[in-house]
Amino acid sequence: MKQKLIFLFLLMYSFLSAQYFPFKNENKFDTIEYKRIRDSLIAHPQKNDWQTVTKYSITYDTRDGTNIIMQYNKDDGGLLQITKGAHWILYTYFDNLQLHSKKENISRHYATGVWKEFDENGKLLKEEDMDILYDDRKEDINKNIKLVSIREIAAKLSATFQKNMFDDVNFFDLKAFIEDKTGKWVYRILFTDTTKEDTVLFFDYDAHNGNFIKTESFTIPEGFEWH
Repeated sequence: MKQKLIFLFLLMYSFLSAQYFPFKNENKFDTIEYKRIRDSLIAHPQKNDWQTVTKYSITYDTRDGTNIIMQYNKDDGGLLQITKGAHWILYTYFDNLQLHSKKENISRHYATGVWKEFDENGKLLKEEDMDILYDDRKEDINKNIKLVSIREIAAKLSATFQKNMFDDVNFFDLKAFIEDKTGKWVYRILFTDTTKEDTVLFFDYDAHNGNFIKTESFTIPEGFEWH
């Protein structure tokens, strides 16, 4: 059952993430398409606050709600950021237009997916699956104790509570901590509560056995800052 949930989530995630990409090939920054989109936005501006067009960058929304940020300077190369819901992918490009790096994140800064780095000739230099997590405490770091992956957490959260960490803009953050009583890693998944002002919902998830421990909400104190 667990594997079926993960498979269904990955299938749904693959479909969602493949809905829009401005270039034919992610491995090269397409200056022709960049110029075409830029000229089109100037000629036919969108009626929203998200569109900006400057000398070296453009920002706009697609019809399906995907937010696109593109930057290009022939001396510095290019940048492309695609955001849908809480999930965003950042591509950076060398000045020869070849892909330099690809990084995925959810919410503010939580790494997910397979991160890749290339040289200027397109050779893969580094590849790291950010969803595979290990117990990195000093006493366990050499034991290769694998924790529940982010994709597994997302699949179970979606099936159990109908909350989508990737597609829901109300997904706020995911924080890892060690529970004092059990000594286990716990992932705290946070969503803003759309029904109550200044309120956050959180779901605590046992990173070792894949079970939800508790679900609660709390009011954000005035002046509180997230880190």
